[in-house]
Amino acid sequence: MKILYLSDSILPSQSANSVHVMKMCEAFASLGHNVALVGLKGKPIEQDIFSHYGVKNNFLVKQNSMPKVPGLLFFHAMYSLVLYWRFKPDFVFGRSFFSIYLCSFFGKPFSFETHNPVHTLPQHFRFAFKRIIRARAMHKLIVISDKLRQIIVAECPNLPNSKIEVLHDGASITPTDSTNIGSLTKGQGLLQIGYVGSIQRGRGIDVLLRLADELPTMDFHIVGGDQTTIVKNLNLNEFPTNVQCYGFVAPSVASQLTKQFDVVVAPYQLDTSVKSGKNTSGYMSPLKIFEYMAAKKPIVCSDLPVLREVLSESNSILVPAEDVSLWKNAIHRLQDYSLRNKLANEAFQKFETNFTWTVRAKRILPKP
Repeated sequence: MKILYLSDSILPSQSANSVHVMKMCEAFASLGHNVALVGLKGKPIEQDIFSHYGVKNNFLVKQNSMPKVPGLLFFHAMYSLVLYWRFKPDFVFGRSFFSIYLCSFFGKPFSFETHNPVHTLPQHFRFAFKRIIRARAMHKLIVISDKLRQIIVAECPNLPNSKIEVLHDGASITPTDSTNIGSLTKGQGLLQIGYVGSIQRGRGIDVLLRLADELPTMDFHIVGGDQTTIVKNLNLNEFPTNVQCYGFVAPSVASQLTKQFDVVVAPYQLDTSVKSGKNTSGYMSPLKIFEYMAAKKPIVCSDLPVLREVLSESNSILVPAEDVSLWKNAIHRLQDYSLRNKLANEAFQKFETNFTWTVRAKRILPKP
């Protein structure tokens, strides 16, 4: 099958959505399909784009190099439409509202993925979305959590239940080779505790630093943000000496660093925001959680209802988002190697069965 993946992702970039689309295309291609990914061209990097994301070079990447101008996404949709006619796909998939909207007029089966409720979208995105879900050729609307499904069903009462499917985000099983491996800067800490991801508002970096202050015998690592930015964002006078920051690293390196932690943390707060300013804490499906599960590491995570769609007491330690004393207690509990091993294995088994990119790709594709 020829699959065209239409995205507005900047490739490469530091955004989680760029990781998502590259991994999904690798998964489609690994199932034996001919895959082309459409995105926006990012800044040049030293590595080739496949090595940067830690994916196989088994699909085509087409990057629109237009400069950022008003209406860029509309022009990008036209670029996507041209590639649609050239590639002649059997199935179209993607997250680009306007590109999918234009291609929906031409009858090829397609599925559309959204990570946000309709009411959070700009007006012109809402227009495209409503046309997309009414198109006869739409196979499925893919959403990333059951909480998001419930919101969209309420917003779009004419959308049949059979047309909407929940598929959480995913991850790849981390390879054990040393390709692109990074090295942790380790002190004498009893445990190496890691955080990988954005340092934007609501990610709980302030909670993590308070935790480091109260656990001076542990080493903490933040992959995804530098110390200067964190100090500025939080208006700090002092920075804990047992915290090491690595800044942004390529996704392929981040996955190898994660393998070196003893414990991984996800201190999401109730006001978790993305770059657009949306608070996604009620319906999100963070890549970080699945990458932690894939790395087979014990997870301490904020106890948010949407995250319980994936995590539970059997495969993680869930604690109130802002209660540093309970976070501290959770870390102390994980000094027990047998508990760390049990939680990590339970999480990995659930991940391997349900949340690999390949499992996700199989569930997206129409049945023959």
